[in-house]
Amino acid sequence: MARVLSLAIVLALAGRAAADSPKLAQARDEIEKVHYDRAQTLLVEALQEGGNSPSALAEIYRLAASTAVVLEHADVGEQYYRRWLALDPHAELSRDVAPKLREPFVAAKAYMQAHGSLVVHVARAAAGDVDVFVESDPLSMVARVALAGDKPVPLAADHHAHLAGSGDSVVVLDELGNHLLELRVGIAIAVASTPAPAPSQSTPLYRRWYVWAVPAGAFLVAGVLAGNASGAADEELRDKLATVPYYKDIEAIRERRDRLATVGQVLLGVSAGFAAVSVIAFLTRPKESRTVVVPMAAPGTAGLALSTTW
Repeated sequence: MARVLSLAIVLALAGRAAADSPKLAQARDEIEKVHYDRAQTLLVEALQEGGNSPSALAEIYRLAASTAVVLEHADVGEQYYRRWLALDPHAELSRDVAPKLREPFVAAKAYMQAHGSLVVHVARAAAGDVDVFVESDPLSMVARVALAGDKPVPLAADHHAHLAGSGDSVVVLDELGNHLLELRVGIAIAVASTPAPAPSQSTPLYRRWYVWAVPAGAFLVAGVLAGNASGAADEELRDKLATVPYYKDIEAIRERRDRLATVGQVLLGVSAGFAAVSVIAFLTRPKESRTVVVPMAAPGTAGLALSTTW
């Protein structure tokens, strides 16, 4: 039974759709003059003004983090570093950065590696509208989304938004109106996919590894028990020989010991054979895979993501 997946090719927007705050440039100058307190104020004001492009927003977070750490607010600096890494998971500090600045960055990076970065999926709906789904937003940065030039729309409780219109540019905004992501949506592609049949229908019984593993385990247990019984009979025989060399039951005990030892060896051999077949069946089993292709975007990168299960 075929199923249809609607995919969208997602490309990063060329150029900036947002006007960056002039206070970012002023903050750079203040940092050059080692006026970190003034720079921090300007960076906060630049954030609150909103409308910054994704690249400018990332720079604001990076500079705000470093100035906060210099001003002895390492915990605040780590929070800014987290937001920077959410937008750019591959961000790094330069090698000559002082340990004082690096420590909160390392802590922020460890946090984001555990919680993930900002990931947004954009797809063209059947009617020509655009669906936006926020797959990952560990810092709850996304507040609204919009088609370029349209009124922003808040996200629903399921982190999804449906944008009515034929525009092909999507802006992902924070609570202050800064542009977290600027995305372009391509033409939807219909791909037919036939799911693999269930294992019970596709894989013969003799090809299933567990069919051989179960008797292998049973024969192993039986062989071990027979070996233990043989060992007990051997101990009994030695006791008899030590006390009554010509005891009439000595021969019977010896025969029982040898018989149990033989049975145990046979059972262990059979177990090994079943185990070998089970391993071969497992290694050569028909692989059932399911591949899902979804559009994804993050700052600086965009495209199609392949997800395959085996």
